[in-house]
This record gives sequence, structure tokens and C-alpha cells, in this order.
Amino acid sequence: RYGFHTEHCQAALRIFDGDMGASLERLLTQCFSETFGERMKISEAVAHMSLEECVEQRQEEAFALKSICGEKFIERIQNRVWTIGLELEYLTSKFCKFKQKESTKNIQEASLEVCKFYLKGNCKFGSKCKFKHEVPPNQIVGRVERNVDDSHLNANEDASFLYELEIRFSKDHKYPYQAPLVAFYSTNENLPLACRLHISEFLYGKALTFAETSEPVVYSLITLLEEESEITKLLT
Repeated sequence: RYGFHTEHCQAALRIFDGDMGASLERLLTQCFSETFGERMKISEAVAHMSLEECVEQRQEEAFALKSICGEKFIERIQNRVWTIGLELEYLTSKFCKFKQKESTKNIQEASLEVCKFYLKGNCKFGSKCKFKHEVPPNQIVGRVERNVDDSHLNANEDASFLYELEIRFSKDHKYPYQAPLVAFYSTNENLPLACRLHISEFLYGKALTFAETSEPVVYSLITLLEEESEITKLLT
């Protein structure tokens, strides 16, 4: 969903013993460092900023985003992971061969069975598995409880968003004085993987700029994503 190649994801998961949150942050950091390099380093002054003050500002922003975005905004892990659901019709029109998401879903349901190993929480094939990775409605399953940060996979079963903006703050993060990790992901299979990463890089670059003046950036990133001309130009 994020645009990373399967082998890179598998390598990161091996390093972090299956911790999907840590693996994602590793992949994003590696990707961004190739483009932004020294800009990602925080100054000594920022390093000495009060973490308590940063967390307080973060909580105020989360409250404001909840008021503005309603149910589209979810704080999946307090002070660590935020997601915002997006309805970007222009991307759907540009990249979807079929605009009806439900029709695609029905085709998949008719042609594929649910992976029994996924339901147990231990499928080793991931995205390469030939069976569906989803929980059937009204079925209680015994998935293995894992003490890892995989909050980015915990979207509601009935979520209608093809696109989401994900904001991640590492432990002891100094946002808004430090740029958060930013990920743009989609379940639109027609949106090329490279486009997803390109958008994430673009948004992270904006986050770095906002961090220079210690400004909250999340709502500005949402606004950028909703500007068709800006993103279309980026992907052209």
C-alpha cells in the first residue's frame, strides 16, 4: 500500500522481528534520507527542546484535527501514529480503470478464498499470497496476538477511503520542531507504487520546511493532497 517493493519490506521485517511499525519507519527513513540527507538532522537547539512541551503541542493539534476532520482523523497510537482518510476523486479518476470500488471487490470475492494462515496470523507469503488477506464479515477468528506496532493495518473493515495520510512520531520526537515521518498510502491498485512514494517524499519535504519555523504541518499536508493541480503536476 505504501509503494515499497516486497523484498525491501520483508528485509525490514526480518531486522525488526516482525514489528511492522518499526519496519515501516525504517523504510520511510531510508527512502527520505536518499533525497533529503542532511536536512533530516535536527539541530542541537531542537534536541534540547522540552519533550513535554512538544507532546502538549501535539495533543492540541490532534484535538484540532479531530474537530476539523471528524471521523476521518484517527489517533491510532497516542502521540505516535495519526491517520487521516482522504477522498481524492481526481486520483481515482486518473488511475482507476473502474471507479466502482465495490465491483472490484466483488470480483475478488468471487474468485479468491480467504487465506487460512492469515486468519491465524502467520501467513508467510504476505502480498504474494494467492489467497485473500481479509477477515470475512461476521466471523470470529483466532488470530495470534502480537506485541508489535502494526496500527497502520488496523483500518476499519468498512472504511471507504482509498487513500490515507499517515503521520508517525518516533519515541522522543520533537515535533513540531522536527518533521514527522509522512506516508501516503492507497488501496487503489491502479495507482503505481512509484507515485505513492513520490507523493510521500513531496509531503515530507514540505514537513521539513514547516519544521524550520516550528509550525504544525498536518492540516497543510491534507490541503496539499486535496489540491488537484499540485499533485497532478507532481505526478506528470
